[in-house]
Amino acid sequence: MARRDIAAGCLLLLFGLMWGGKALTYDYRAQYGPGPGFWPFWLSLALIGLAVLLIVPALAAYRAGDREVPAKLAMFTNPPMLLKSLGVLLMVAFLLAPAGFVITVGAATTCYVKLVRPHHPWRRSVLI
Repeated sequence: MARRDIAAGCLLLLFGLMWGGKALTYDYRAQYGPGPGFWPFWLSLALIGLAVLLIVPALAAYRAGDREVPAKLAMFTNPPMLLKSLGVLLMVAFLLAPAGFVITVGAATTCYVKLVRPHHPWRRSVLI
């Protein structure tokens, strides 16, 4: 898992640095409050911080010998789970406009909980 986390962390770090640099080209302050560069700057700093928090433990694990993702956790090794997840995403796409955001996201969350933890009863999944 360490290699995957290092790669993902480096991409997030690069993305945060790129957008942080772009945010510095906008005005940080406007006449009456924050300018157009305020939120992009702080969000890019948050992304950089989270990327560092992902990279540092992954590098430590990599140096300790945890270099590969176990086959059980590798992506695309469970096609039924992948198809069910895509089905939930399609459900969200089709129900978002007619049912509304709250109902659709609640139903999608319930379905994902049942996908991840099939032994949970439906009542518990709905409560989550």
